[in-house]
Amino acid sequence: MPDLSRQGLRIWQILSRTGAQAAVVGPLALVAVLATAGLALGQGRITVGEFFAASQYAALGAGVGGLTGVLGRLARARAGARRAGEVLALTSIAYGSRPLPDGPGRLEFRGVIVREGSAVLLDCWHDPTTCATTTEKG
Repeated sequence: MPDLSRQGLRIWQILSRTGAQAAVVGPLALVAVLATAGLALGQGRITVGEFFAASQYAALGAGVGGLTGVLGRLARARAGARRAGEVLALTSIAYGSRPLPDGPGRLEFRGVIVREGSAVLLDCWHDPTTCATTTEKG
């Protein structure tokens, strides 16, 4: 677990740094291109159409910051899949040494509320009668 914590912290550090860099570099590059093209236009070295084309290319280049978010999500998904594989490869931990007896059993949840967004999917806190099930083994 300490290794997992270190790796998670490292991922967040890298993502925050690259996100901040993309947020700064893109607009700075756009300003630099527009300033340079504006000077060239003012000196008559380029036409208005060439200035417009340069501004459009600069805007496209500044949009690369959005790609950082996509790459970040892809990296997190890959790391999550790798971690899930590690967890699934572990042998399950057995609790106790006696097998369950044949016959009916009962599973109860007490003091549990399960939500998805604002929807309550299971409420065993206010209505415990809906939170038990009987099963049959054997």
